[in-house]
Amino acid sequence: MPTMAGGITVGTEYVPTLLDQGEARMLNYLWLVPTLPLVGFLILVGSAGKLNPRWVPWIGAGSVGLSAVLVAGIGYEFLAGQRVCYKLPLRTWASSGDFSVSFGLYLDALSLTMLGVVTGVGFLIHLYSRGFMADDPGLARFFAYMNLFVAAMLVLELEDMLVLGVREVVRELILVLVEEVLLMEAVEVLPVL
Repeated sequence: MPTMAGGITVGTEYVPTLLDQGEARMLNYLWLVPTLPLVGFLILVGSAGKLNPRWVPWIGAGSVGLSAVLVAGIGYEFLAGQRVCYKLPLRTWASSGDFSVSFGLYLDALSLTMLGVVTGVGFLIHLYSRGFMADDPGLARFFAYMNLFVAAMLVLELEDMLVLGVREVVRELILVLVEEVLLMEAVEVLPVL
């Protein structure tokens, strides 16, 4: 099983030279995308409301904003590269013989699009909420929950085995439906009786 520093899996094949040669440097930081909002959540929760209210929106929006910038860099590298699916293995939970259950991050074009939506819209919501929630006594709690939500959405988008392959089944279903719609030469409209 490859380690995080040792390489990356492209499609289903492990390619140890892709990251080792520095060709895909930003993909090494893929794990930071959900980690930054999670760290913002932990800081806001750990302060237990004792943090200066002027710093709370900066920590909340800043962590999501940094994730958005990181996603933009990863997206640029992904689109400039081979545009293949990347799998970054992080940890093996269990293994027995040839069977192993591991946790890793999976990035493809659909995941990248959703990462951009979640971090971009999440950052804008944080900015808007900064003014809207300025006088609220639960400001730190609000931003902590927002950061936890963004972190959870990012993990959901990046995880490589959502309920043992449901993600791949849904992705294949979407591809088949899109293919059917695009390949239709003529659509017959049935008269409504």
